[in-house]
Amino acid sequence: MDNVYKFVDSAAKEKPTYGFPDAMMEKLNAGKKLTREEKDALTEVFYGTFGQHNGAKLRYSGWEWNFTPFTKRFFVNIYGGWSEVMGFDKTSLRKAMPVVMEICEVK
Repeated sequence: MDNVYKFVDSAAKEKPTYGFPDAMMEKLNAGKKLTREEKDALTEVFYGTFGQHNGAKLRYSGWEWNFTPFTKRFFVNIYGGWSEVMGFDKTSLRKAMPVVMEICEVK
């Protein structure tokens, strides 16, 4: 599977089954578009309350699912401070992040 790889030497020998992220990665690698619900769910995992805040990447058992090639770059103003984030679109970022004051897409 493209964009899924070990990020540490002590990772599980075989890629663990990770359900939803696996399905989304397969869909994106096949050139299909994500639905609004799928974009929102992945962005919630990236940046939501319990998100990894690791950009558009998910890490599990020493393996990384890198969604960065499928995302856009944004500057987000939260509580008066600017942060650079990766996301599918402004709508999913607004739903996942608390108190977004402004979002600017970087072209």
